[in-house]
Amino acid sequence: MTEEFKMAYIFDLDQTLVDSSIAEQYRNQGEWKSVFSMISQFELYEGIDDVFRILHEKKEKICVVTSSPERYCKAVLKKFGLQADATVCYHDTARHKPYPDPILKAIELLGVSNQYTVSIGDSDKDIIASQEAGVISGLALWGRQMGSFSVNADYVFETVDDLKKFIIT
Repeated sequence: MTEEFKMAYIFDLDQTLVDSSIAEQYRNQGEWKSVFSMISQFELYEGIDDVFRILHEKKEKICVVTSSPERYCKAVLKKFGLQADATVCYHDTARHKPYPDPILKAIELLGVSNQYTVSIGDSDKDIIASQEAGVISGLALWGRQMGSFSVNADYVFETVDDLKKFIIT
């Protein structure tokens, strides 16, 4: 009997798992009191709860990597009932995306190999960090405002359903 092949998944938080665009200006300015007051208005992208359910059913590991503080990350995950095996937040690494440090920290926390890890985010810095860490990069377009990208991801997911199909197959 052979052991079932397992992957690990790393997700960016804002504009990948949740639509927090209403608080983006405040996040960028570090006005966290204002950001926390807006969490109740954030929306989970349709189908993300299914993605997490499928990954849990497959017993695959999940880490959320964000350039935001841990308290914020945990509050957002709790609001939507999303359970991750680990989180890597702003204060967990000295250097942040686009440096690979947060992705490498996630790999370490999950106890997985980079070659079996997929990292999904909505920006160039997510893709660059993923590529520098030697993981499979996935660009999430569903929460992205119009714009161009200067790097090419290994996979481009236009919708959450595209991501679900990738995970299932």
